[in-house]
Amino acid sequence: MSWIDHPKVVPWRERSRAVDFALETIDAYSRHRTGRNASLLAYMGILTVFPLLLAATTVLGIVLKNSPDLRDEIIDSAFSKIPVIGAEIQRNQGRLPSDTWALVVGLAGATWGSLRAFVALQTALDDIWEIEAGRDNFVFQRLRALIGIGVIGVAQLGSVVLA
Repeated sequence: MSWIDHPKVVPWRERSRAVDFALETIDAYSRHRTGRNASLLAYMGILTVFPLLLAATTVLGIVLKNSPDLRDEIIDSAFSKIPVIGAEIQRNQGRLPSDTWALVVGLAGATWGSLRAFVALQTALDDIWEIEAGRDNFVFQRLRALIGIGVIGVAQLGSVVLA
């Protein structure tokens, strides 16, 4: 029996729809493990962003290695307008990494972090939909996460090509 179905709580719920709604919301928040899932998704999202930024700057360094005019144009455009790090980018504009190891580490870290983020999202959605029996096992969770990463990656590449 849930605490909101306790005999001392039921009269309060029956008396007011607002109290009933508030108690149901509090109960659902704890039952669906909302705080844990939100913090997991935020952590895994941050864990994915930084290796992805390393990979993106490495690709930019490789592509712009032989064209300093285009590099200066990109640096002077939107990047210089970023509030906190814009001046730092302009000071270090000749130091874009073009190392293969940085690209490999960035892509591996981004893939690992995004797999973890997708699995955390699947777990959060299973908690919200109250699926207890029949949750996917380790292999199917990772396979579904790889498919999700592939779909988002293809969509991102498509948007870059169209832009």
